[in-house]
Amino acid sequence: PRVSRAHAQIRAIRGQYVLFDLNSTGGTIVNGRRINQCALKPGDVISLSGVPLIYGEDSAADEETNEMGYTRSIQTPRSEPPEVIE
Repeated sequence: PRVSRAHAQIRAIRGQYVLFDLNSTGGTIVNGRRINQCALKPGDVISLSGVPLIYGEDSAADEETNEMGYTRSIQTPRSEPPEVIE
């Protein structure tokens, strides 16, 4: 409920994926730093209004969809770091 469809966007730009905050109320954080835009690397921890996501990339692009980047939501206790899901 805290994250809207217009919260943030990941765009492919010149062979890398860039995360943009779309002026969200709750903010977009990558690796503990609030961002307006940020080039993503595998393993980056993204937080959208406190909802944690781990960014990763497949080793090869899916030829049918040409997609490489993916994010997955995870549920972890707040006292522990997020678990990396591969």
